[in-house]
Amino acid sequence: MLALRSEDYQQIPEQAFADDLIVALQQAAAGRRIVFAEDARGTEQTTGDLWNEYDRRVRIGAGNYQVLTWFHELLDPRNGVVALEFASHKALRWCMPAVLLAVLVANVTIVLLAPSASTTALLGAQLACYGLAGVGMANERARSASALISLPAYFLSMNLAFAVGFRKFLSGPSIDDWKSTRGVEK
Repeated sequence: MLALRSEDYQQIPEQAFADDLIVALQQAAAGRRIVFAEDARGTEQTTGDLWNEYDRRVRIGAGNYQVLTWFHELLDPRNGVVALEFASHKALRWCMPAVLLAVLVANVTIVLLAPSASTTALLGAQLACYGLAGVGMANERARSASALISLPAYFLSMNLAFAVGFRKFLSGPSIDDWKSTRGVEK
């Protein structure tokens, strides 16, 4: 949710995927303050289904990378708190698929080149987490039965969705890629 003066509203580019984020970033880029209203409340109804959420996150991911290229100047440290908030709350999360891959490659490389009990244990823990995620992504019943499976499954699937969203962004996403997800039945 956000509110702004009608005279401060700027047209959203037609090819935009993440219009709500764009409106806020347009205001930040124009030097306007963005104020958090602690007593404002909103709810978002999700599908409750990992794979419907995955599809939605792919689209959101493509829009996130689009927004990052359009508003990269907000990451300039001279923008102070805005740069810190944009980097820490948005951009770093969008880079997580690459970070996860780099950490996996680094851990495998370390174990192969300089194995030790601790590095092998760390790689084992990482692979076990990915294994639990895989079980959860493949099996809804397992996901429903245990947070030890559902949390890694959700985390990994959302990061995979961002990676696919990045690929869609690079290939030039179109608004035709958007598909609505069905809400949860009450």
